[in-house]
This record gives sequence, structure tokens and C-alpha cells, in this order.
Amino acid sequence: MQQNEFVRMFAECTWGIYLLHPFFINIILKVLKIDLLSVAPYINLVVFELGIIFVSFVFTYILKKMPLIKWLF
Repeated sequence: MQQNEFVRMFAECTWGIYLLHPFFINIILKVLKIDLLSVAPYINLVVFELGIIFVSFVFTYILKKMPLIKWLF
């Protein structure tokens, strides 16, 4: 996969990432009760942000492949 193809895929999934990221933030912070500010907050926050974007991208990409849900994302 070329870099341009990845950028295109990511750009097509931005609306879904925008819609899904609060769901994953709530799961991690409220359900799992992870404290991001306890140890090395700057590193934890950057890793947390990148992780949320990645998980939201993966879920959006999978949802875009489903026929009934594709039109939402």
C-alpha cells in the first residue's frame, strides 16, 4: 500500500473517527478507570490520543465495509 492510498483511506474515515472517538474515550476513562495523569502525563496523553484515533479508524474502516451501515460513515 502506498502512502497516498493510506492517506486517502484515512481521509475517507474522518467523519466516522469524529463520531466514534467520544465512545472510546468514555470506555477508557469511565469504565476502565484509567488515570492518565498519574505517571508521565505528557507521554500518556500522546499515547492515549494516538490510540483513540487508531481504534476509531479501525472501527470506522470495518463499519464502512458493512452494506447496511456503510451509508452512515
